Amino acid sequence: MRSFSIRSQIIVLIAVLLLAPITGIGLYYYDSITSKLEVMDRGATDESAASVEGMLSILSSHVMDVTVTNSHWGDFRTAFLTHDLEWITDNVAGAVNIIPNLDFTVTAGYDGNVVLQSGDVQDFMVPNINKLGIVQKAKADGDFSGLLVTSKGLAFIAVSKITDEENKLSSPGVLVFGRLLNADALSTIASTVGVDVSFYSKLGETGWIDADKAGVKEASTAENLYAEQIKAGAPGQPVISTVKQDNHSYSVKMLPVTDFAGKPVGVMSVARELRVSSEVASGLKKLSLQAGAAALILIAIIGYFIELRIISPLKRIHTYLRQVAEGRLSAGAPTGELKRRDEIGFITGTLQTTVSDLHGIVRGIETTSSSASATAGVLSDETEDTKAGIGQIVDHMHMMTEGAEAQLIGAASGTKAMSSIADGIQQIYERTISVSNSATESTGFAEDGRMSINNAVVQMNQASSSVQQVVIDMQQLEQHSESIVEIAEWIGKIASQTNILALNANIEASRAGEHGKGFAVVADEVRKLAMQAGEAAGQVQERVTTIREQIEDAVTHIQQGHIEVSEGTQLVQTAEHAFSRIADSIASMSVKLQEVAAATEEMTAGSQEMAAMVEQTETVSRNAAQLTKEVTGIAEARAASVSRITSVMSELNKQIQELGTAVARYS
Repeated sequence: MRSFSIRSQIIVLIAVLLLAPITGIGLYYYDSITSKLEVMDRGATDESAASVEGMLSILSSHVMDVTVTNSHWGDFRTAFLTHDLEWITDNVAGAVNIIPNLDFTVTAGYDGNVVLQSGDVQDFMVPNINKLGIVQKAKADGDFSGLLVTSKGLAFIAVSKITDEENKLSSPGVLVFGRLLNADALSTIASTVGVDVSFYSKLGETGWIDADKAGVKEASTAENLYAEQIKAGAPGQPVISTVKQDNHSYSVKMLPVTDFAGKPVGVMSVARELRVSSEVASGLKKLSLQAGAAALILIAIIGYFIELRIISPLKRIHTYLRQVAEGRLSAGAPTGELKRRDEIGFITGTLQTTVSDLHGIVRGIETTSSSASATAGVLSDETEDTKAGIGQIVDHMHMMTEGAEAQLIGAASGTKAMSSIADGIQQIYERTISVSNSATESTGFAEDGRMSINNAVVQMNQASSSVQQVVIDMQQLEQHSESIVEIAEWIGKIASQTNILALNANIEASRAGEHGKGFAVVADEVRKLAMQAGEAAGQVQERVTTIREQIEDAVTHIQQGHIEVSEGTQLVQTAEHAFSRIADSIASMSVKLQEVAAATEEMTAGSQEMAAMVEQTETVSRNAAQLTKEVTGIAEARAASVSRITSVMSELNKQIQELGTAVARYS
């Protein structure tokens, strides 16, 4: 798994905690400000559109005032009734050349007959004027004004009945004054209000006519709005949108335009450049970039500080701990971190103290292991010697068994000899001589047996002393193992205290919040190291406990062997006493035989006594042979016990050497 360093984690965390809120707040305020600016722009555009409509209303009123002034003129009514075209041309139709921004005039009767028209628009001759419905509306409703689609584009028209100044005489016709909504008119309105104004109208199938060639073009939107008006048969609703053109932003309001009869004839566009909004948006973007750059610089500074004050010290501490893990307990902790008076300095000092204490413990274990190994070697050698001595005892006991069996055979022969006494008194003397010689020889055998038994007793006493020494050495080794257990328990306590210190450091790091996460990681690593040390101490304690149990078993076996050797010694001593009695008996028998040789008269009594003594000798020999076999079996059993002790000592020595090898890694 790919590692993710603490530095990267902290930088990502700072980026998330710093950049994310800044970005979110920036976007929130940007959206909020732009939304408010959009609302303000819409309001300003609505006000500008209302101002344009007001200006158009003023223009319409101006045209209507001029029209009424000329139509409510008695001389004009008279000239109309008398068809005085010259007077009408000079005084009324000629107004297009006199009154500013007046583009055409029309004089017509109620029958639709156009008396005279002047100016740039020539669209009012019969039957067009009747199709336009101007005369009919004036006849029905009186004076009115409004828009009209002409061949030159949209125009303001004012229609007034021809009458006298008091408006008391009947009207014979109508007077129409009109002003085209050309670029000049729209420029005047635009400059007055401070916006761009455009009119889009549709004349037949000739396409759209744009009265303002320099304005903001929204023909598609205007065409759609006009199409909606035509489809609905009534003026549509205004539409406000934002348009970008030539790197400028405009708030454009499209308003439906109707003619004097209320019929949709086009769309008016009021475009207001969004200078303030654009500047504010640009300023917000610039401010966001500056804030982002400042945040990145701040993150870089924080990252450098973290690298300098936290990451690099942790790397050096990690190197130190890796050296300790490799067994170099004599390696020194980083000097720079030891001088610090913050959490890293405290952790480094605690680590150095722990490693120093661990080094001392390892040295103590190494010394104890060496001593135990030497003691185990000595015990092993002594056990081998004891084994060899017991082997010699077994050999001697086999020899004693053979001698006892030979003596038993001799006693049996004596019994047979005594049974043959009845064959003849004549042979008593010869038999007595023979028995005397046999008794003398038996005395030598008995003496040899007694000496062998004495030697066996001495060797068994030595074996008993050796076994006792082995027991003492085993008990000392058990005491040493108890010291090792105490040292292992000390290591476990130190590991437990270190674990508690690591937990406390972890708690303090948790209290420190985000700034303490790095310290929590270090404390956790220290806690793991303490737990590993505690586990190692527990393993040492378990192994030493196992060794102690084996030593206790060996001591038990050795003590049991010592008891059995003591019992064997007692049995051999009993055999020694028996051999002494045998020797005494044989000596006595020799005396008796000499007395028999001297006094034949006492032969009968002597023969009876001799028979009894021979039978006793046979019994004693049989018992001695049996005891010798038992002693031999005991000696062989002790030899097997010593072999087991030797095996246990070898295993103990091996475990001590393994412990020394494990500890030597940290020496």
